[in-house]
Amino acid sequence: MARRIIITAGHNGLGTGAKSEWLDEGAETIVLRDLITEKLRERGVTVYNDPNALPLRGVIAWIRRQFKAKDILVEIHFNAGPPTAKGTECFVENNFTKEEYNLANLLCRTTVNATKGAIQNRGVKTAKDSQHSRLGILEDTTTTSVLWEVCFLSNKPEVFNYVFNREKMATQVADLLTLAQ
Repeated sequence: MARRIIITAGHNGLGTGAKSEWLDEGAETIVLRDLITEKLRERGVTVYNDPNALPLRGVIAWIRRQFKAKDILVEIHFNAGPPTAKGTECFVENNFTKEEYNLANLLCRTTVNATKGAIQNRGVKTAKDSQHSRLGILEDTTTTSVLWEVCFLSNKPEVFNYVFNREKMATQVADLLTLAQ
């Protein structure tokens, strides 16, 4: 039996995450999630998405009820910081598996590849390395889980490179997840 793929939007709609004058994290996570989902479905892959208005605690409960350790979860986020902050990074749980680390590493590399290096690779980090030190979507679910910070919304050139390459990025991430399945 194939592993199930779950893609969640890291925030639940407009105004719920980081924002800049160019993009809103809460809205853009849904856009990218839905685009990757579309690409996966074109390949015949069944993919599950979180309900848009469900708070984090509800998303975690939904995942815990329906999915198992072998299933793959990718949570999409966008970073914010000073205008010079740049790059993509992925977080894995503090007690990560080799598979989680490898998937996170491939997601970072795919982001760099899709943008021809315009978005740099900040690497794979553990939840304790995040600003929160613990990430519930990783620590409180049993799936093979990665939190993907696509790029910095506060960096204008990076945002424009992401938007310009969004379609290609979604295609390459769908290819990656299809192979991981």
